[in-house]
Amino acid sequence: MSKIAGAQGNIFEDAKNWPAIGTASLSGYEPSRVLLNRGEAGFVDVAQEAGVTDRLDGRSVAMADLFNRGLLDVVIANEKGRALLYKNMGSPSPEGRGGQGVRPGRWLELKLVGTRSNRSAIGAEVTAEIGAGRQRQVVDGGSGFCSQNDRRLHFGLGNQRLGRVTIRWPSGAEQVLSGLAIDSLHVITEPK
Repeated sequence: MSKIAGAQGNIFEDAKNWPAIGTASLSGYEPSRVLLNRGEAGFVDVAQEAGVTDRLDGRSVAMADLFNRGLLDVVIANEKGRALLYKNMGSPSPEGRGGQGVRPGRWLELKLVGTRSNRSAIGAEVTAEIGAGRQRQVVDGGSGFCSQNDRRLHFGLGNQRLGRVTIRWPSGAEQVLSGLAIDSLHVITEPK
């Protein structure tokens, strides 16, 4: 490795494949991107369609369901500029075209409260059985440079049925829940 450059908490390695860095800036002012996962087709940038067109120097991004509607909103902190809130208005339509404010999928949110483990439940692992598959999430204490997402866990269900939800607490305790109402936020306290 011949050079290392760091910017916004990222490290870029130069394995003798980059042109000379010289006076190039790694300090930001890149266009904002919103990447949509199209599955096997990969990711596509939909920033323009989503209305994310600001030209400020973004430094951190945090996601949270700020209005308790089952939709993750985005807050961006900018260098020498105001913070921006992008309120999630839902998918334009179930097919991804036309209309406004339609939410085609169901959801489940969990706020975990530790008793034997740490109160914030950091390190708790939750597995939700959704349809024929599973989603797994871990409560973390930080998620990015200069930002932190909401510690509540958000599971997108689409049109699938919710089965069991298994919580493995940092204390080692395991809790299995079933029959949870969907389209709801549940506060789950670790068993004593």
